[in-house]
Order: sequence, then structure tokens, then C-alpha cells
Amino acid sequence: MRKYILAIPTAIIIIVSCKQKTGNEKPPYVAPFVDSTYAMQKVEEFKKGKILFSENCTGCHFPPEKQVSDQYMFENLFEKLPAPAEDYFAKYIRDDAALRKSGDKYSNALYENYNRAYSHAFSKFSQNDIDQLIIYIRVADKAKQNGVLLIKDK
Repeated sequence: MRKYILAIPTAIIIIVSCKQKTGNEKPPYVAPFVDSTYAMQKVEEFKKGKILFSENCTGCHFPPEKQVSDQYMFENLFEKLPAPAEDYFAKYIRDDAALRKSGDKYSNALYENYNRAYSHAFSKFSQNDIDQLIIYIRVADKAKQNGVLLIKDK
């Protein structure tokens, strides 16, 4: 009797594991390893970027996560900018007039597209400030595109 008790589950396991594969099986989900210290650092950088944006940019721009119909400026922003995008973003927000004077086609096209009605001159931003803005813009844009509501500050 004992032999049968062990034989039945073993037979079931063999039959199930030998099932013919169709090729449509999804691999099991394996959560990526995330260093919690690194993740918390990025959360802090996101928050600081959001504060920088609120204090310096909202006079002219809606925040990237806002659900407004004409908010397309930040959608995939870093895929639109000339490469390397993060470096170009830094130059652009620090002094877009200098970029235009140098003959930069992209900044001149934007300037004309918006009827010469704006200028970015944030030379006070450190590289760390710019990195925090980049993190904020990227995360907020992806959250909006994926329908994720970001947690509001208290």
C-alpha cells in the first residue's frame, strides 16, 4: 500500500512535467533584485526634482504627470532631444539662447515653433539639480503614460 501512495504522486508529476510544450508558455516571473538603499535614493532624487520643477518651471509648464489634453511636451522628451539627450537637456535649460546663437537647429526650431515666447536661463542649476529634474520628468512621464497616479504630497 505504501508503494502506491508514493507511486501515484510520482506518476502525476511525471505526466504533468512531460506534457507537450506548445511554445506559448510564459517563463515564470522573477522579480529583479532591487537594492533598497539605491531605490530610496532614487525616490529622494525624484522628490527633489519635483520640488525644483515646482519652484522653477510651473510658471510656464504643467508638471509632466498632469492629465491635461495638451500636455505633450514631456512625453518621451529624452527620446526627442538630440543625443546625448541628458547632456543636451542640461545645456538647453541652463542657457537655450546660447544654443540658438551657436546655430543649434533643434533649439532654434523650438524657439520658432513657440513664437519666440520663451527662454530657459537656469545657469544656477548644478549637475545634481539637473539629474534630479531628469529623474522626475522621466518617472512622471512614464507614470502618466501607464495611467499610474503618483502619490500627492501632503
